[in-house]
Amino acid sequence: MVMNGFVDGIDSNDFKMKIVSAIRCGESVMTERIDDLCDASGKVLAGLRLMSIFQVKDRKITAWRDYFDTAPFKG
Repeated sequence: MVMNGFVDGIDSNDFKMKIVSAIRCGESVMTERIDDLCDASGKVLAGLRLMSIFQVKDRKITAWRDYFDTAPFKG
């Protein structure tokens, strides 16, 4: 998984995603979201702001691309 290299030093037990905004145009859906890695108590250990583009056909995702800045994971 691509994220493994970014989260290697983080002891995360939970993952939460918050969609900030979403827009659809034809078969494309674009979302702005915040993904939080949390410990067992729910405390946020690291947050990542992302922009995603999905291609949808027949109500199924056929392509998914995430764009984000890796700066929050640098020491």
